[in-house]
Amino acid sequence: MTSDTQTTTKPPPNHPLEQFRPPKSTKRRSDPAQWMTERGGRAFPPLETVTKPNLTTAELAFYSNMAEQTWRVKACYDTAPEGLRPLRVCGKLAWPTAGAKKLLGVELGA
Repeated sequence: MTSDTQTTTKPPPNHPLEQFRPPKSTKRRSDPAQWMTERGGRAFPPLETVTKPNLTTAELAFYSNMAEQTWRVKACYDTAPEGLRPLRVCGKLAWPTAGAKKLLGVELGA
């Protein structure tokens, strides 16, 4: 039996399709910009490196992999996990970073 399937080959280096190939990354793992992850056009650093006292609802939703609206409902009905009761600042919710790290199992330390 013979098959009439065509084999795909890589275009030569100066081929017109070569321009559509993404460039090879030159970033190293030690580059903090590579650690940042984007969601909805915003970049978030790893939770281990966050030192500010409070997180926004968007940040908490990203780190917990839950929807922002879920956390807003938890704040509204006061059903947030222990240690994660939000502060209300000018109509916005500020979630304690220490509580989020404890909930998600991230090491608290200096």
